[in-house]
Amino acid sequence: PLGYAPGGNLVGDWGLLEDNNWTPPVVVAPLPQLPASLRGIAPLPGPQEGTIQIPRVPPDTPTAGILQLPARPLPPAVVEALWKTIAGLDSHLALYRPSVQRSILEAAEDPLSSWVTAALRGDVWSRLVQNSPVAFAHVSWDSTHKSSIPVRFAIVTHAQEEPEQISAYGISNGMLRTPMLPLKRLWYLQLSDEEGNLRRVEVVEARPSEVDEGLLLAATGRPLAFWANPVLIANAPAVQDNRLIAVKRAIPEAVTLLSEDVLTPQILAQLDEDPLPESIRQMLTSLPLASVRVDDQKTILNFQGIQVDAPAGTLLLNAPDADGETLELRVGQNLRLDWYRRTDGELGRVEPGAIRFVEHPPTVRPALQGVINPLSAVGGSDRESEEACIQRLFGPGSDTLILPTDWEQAIKKGLGPESKDWMVRCWGYPERTLCNYTLWPPGELESSEENLRLSAALLQAGPDQLLVCVGHPERLLELGRLQSWTLA
Repeated sequence: PLGYAPGGNLVGDWGLLEDNNWTPPVVVAPLPQLPASLRGIAPLPGPQEGTIQIPRVPPDTPTAGILQLPARPLPPAVVEALWKTIAGLDSHLALYRPSVQRSILEAAEDPLSSWVTAALRGDVWSRLVQNSPVAFAHVSWDSTHKSSIPVRFAIVTHAQEEPEQISAYGISNGMLRTPMLPLKRLWYLQLSDEEGNLRRVEVVEARPSEVDEGLLLAATGRPLAFWANPVLIANAPAVQDNRLIAVKRAIPEAVTLLSEDVLTPQILAQLDEDPLPESIRQMLTSLPLASVRVDDQKTILNFQGIQVDAPAGTLLLNAPDADGETLELRVGQNLRLDWYRRTDGELGRVEPGAIRFVEHPPTVRPALQGVINPLSAVGGSDRESEEACIQRLFGPGSDTLILPTDWEQAIKKGLGPESKDWMVRCWGYPERTLCNYTLWPPGELESSEENLRLSAALLQAGPDQLLVCVGHPERLLELGRLQSWTLA
């Protein structure tokens, strides 16, 4: 009753384990007075045998409580060494082989310990912990859940770290089953947090068996977070047309769309030039672009056999598409334009209930109450940065002279080699609305007749007027005759 103590009923006989030199692991406790680099590390060997050393400990730090013993089960090799040592002390015990069952005491308020007991009973614990830090995610379900449904996990790590090693195990009858469950890596994204640090989000899918009551996911390294059953939402808005169109002619016939901003296969093919992971490009290219039903029976997806002219905002029936495929529609057939996608997916957040197509199969409609970006996605952040806005509004455009910077480049190109010594500045209507006309030109010319005339002309100029200033940057601006052009 007194246990192992002086004067008690148990007598201790200290000795070494046979064929095993295991010692309980001891680490530095996470004390606030210690540097963060010391917390959780193992002490170093000391200068003399039987001593340890912990460097960079602040002076006057009390030694009591500086070390702690992490709670973890004994390795299976130690359990075997214990019985081998006991059997070596008494030859009669060597004939027996004990039945060892290891578990932990499960408290009623701590249900999370059940997976640890399952790993011990399945002799999988040593394989799980290995020799590197491992993070675990445990999922269990009740009897009403169909265990054969795949379970998805998203593992968030630092982008600069190597991809983690991930393994999954099924839990059945309170035991972790082996071998491991097959894992399917679905997709990954590089995201940035609010501080601009890149994070890697990788999604894997595990398919438990019919007998599993839960599963355990193990990831090496130091993952920042686990997400259970994540949904990748493609913010690809669609135009809900729902018009019924009767085919009147067997020759190519144009149908006017409700929107000229149509996402076509040609535009979708440009994703190959973007710096996106291969898995994301494959996923985006698999998204349906349009849905056209013929006589409420056959459904045409992705404009198959239909020619689409996005700038003109028209569909051409009975015409070959980009791949040369022609879908012959007979006179009298009825077509219903259900929906077709637009290209303004960069608008960011969407309202609850506005999402129609997600990563799940088309028959699945998850009950989404709201949509947020847990990490600001690179190339798809919920807010546009100031630099991106300036580049979008005032950056160089296409070969068509649209933005003021396009005109500046064209004028400098027309000036020839000497243009490097000249300043060319163009102001369109949006820029002029932000400019105080009394500042043109500065200095003593503010009240001159030319400046007043220029200010009056700018106040009356509309969106089709462009202000062009050409001169040497080190010379004063002197106004001569104001020349205006009307943009074609």
